[in-house]
Amino acid sequence: YDVNCQKTVACFWSLISLAGYGLVYHYFEYVCLASFFRGPVMYSANGIVVEEGESTGVVKVDFEWKLGTGQICLYVGFFLKAIDLLCNCCLVTPAITRSRKEQWEYERLSEQSEVEAPPRKRENSEEEEDSSSSSED
Repeated sequence: YDVNCQKTVACFWSLISLAGYGLVYHYFEYVCLASFFRGPVMYSANGIVVEEGESTGVVKVDFEWKLGTGQICLYVGFFLKAIDLLCNCCLVTPAITRSRKEQWEYERLSEQSEVEAPPRKRENSEEEEDSSSSSED
């Protein structure tokens, strides 16, 4: 009857995962991606960034960053984890897990059915007896 504990733990770990996704997104977007060059940048022949006024041996490179596979996977994972959290929090556990009265009733019915049920015959043992008696003949 411990489904409520499992539900609570699932909700807790889903929240922790969402927080982790949020941290990864924040650091990628505002720390890592912010440190990259954006727009036109001028380089010398040695690969050193130069000012726009110099023109000897300068190469102009225009940086434009686009959404990549890793970032798409991050967004998909975040979306799926959000759905997981909603399912864990919104789905109701069976009433028997929350009501001790229903648990006692279930256990009482279970015990009654065991007492009232006739003993089962084992089909294999009958077949074995038939085969052993016919082999003795």
